[in-house]
Amino acid sequence: HDERGVLFEKDTSKNKVALIQYPIADGNNSYSIPTTVTIINQSAFAQAEKLKTITLPDGLTEIQPYAFELSGLTSIRIPKEVITIGQYALRQCASLTDISVITGNTNYKIENGALIETKGDVTKLVIYPQAKSDQIIYKIPEEVTIIDGYAFYGQTHLKYIQFNSKLTTINEYAFNGMSQLRTITLPSAITTINKEAFTTCISLKYVIMKDRTTDITIEADSKVFDENSELKIYTVKDYPSDTTICGMTPERVIMEYGNDTETIEWIYKTDKTLFIYGIGQMKEYSETETKTWNTKKEECEHIEIDENIETITKQSFKDFIKVQDIRIPTT
Repeated sequence: HDERGVLFEKDTSKNKVALIQYPIADGNNSYSIPTTVTIINQSAFAQAEKLKTITLPDGLTEIQPYAFELSGLTSIRIPKEVITIGQYALRQCASLTDISVITGNTNYKIENGALIETKGDVTKLVIYPQAKSDQIIYKIPEEVTIIDGYAFYGQTHLKYIQFNSKLTTINEYAFNGMSQLRTITLPSAITTINKEAFTTCISLKYVIMKDRTTDITIEADSKVFDENSELKIYTVKDYPSDTTICGMTPERVIMEYGNDTETIEWIYKTDKTLFIYGIGQMKEYSETETKTWNTKKEECEHIEIDENIETITKQSFKDFIKVQDIRIPTT
């Protein structure tokens, strides 16, 4: 061990040095790992709440599972030679605002703040910093197929997740505790959502599944969403009548759908309601420009605009001759 009480193990036959355990009672807020260390062992810095900054050596190749779980880290820089970051290595780091990866790492990169892992044909979103506060929208990179467990856990600053078309799996607790998440649109490629993925999302009101024809696999005796009487799951009107979605009964109401902008979407429901949701400012249309929902102008009777839509432009509903009411958020 060193003068700080950090324990190491040396394997001379493999020319590897592992950091075994950091003393969580250490009162210092920073630590530089010796340059000889190649492995950070499982749970080595777990629950080191006073540790805020850490310097990882250039020769580091492996960060094992739970290595920094529940620590007080505010930032971390992943060296170029790291080839493995174990499961939940940065789970529930409530003060973490920034992750960076040194240029040249072929396994890991940062996309819009999130740590992305690519190995073979599988691209996984590993973690988004829990305390990152400089953006309210996150767009899942198109190549991502898996969102790892706890990836967005406890993230209270993001208000909108733009899912990609290739996503197949959302792992356990991935979006748990995202208190400002209100609407989500899940792509048709998703086959598996694991336990508690969207629980304790206290503002979540709408789950939209526009192209769903079959149920989504979930773990036995588990739930994906809270059993909230206000939560609505909208799917296509032809969705099988005897089939649930994630253990919940959907409303089979979607007749048509589209996008107004990249982050504002709409569905047209069987009760002749145009429901507009997402986040941001609606598109400014000219008098001659065709709106994406224009095919419904002679039949639509109700327009509902969800919270997080910031503006309604003057040409948006021109010639909607049968509209009886427009429901807009109080904000």
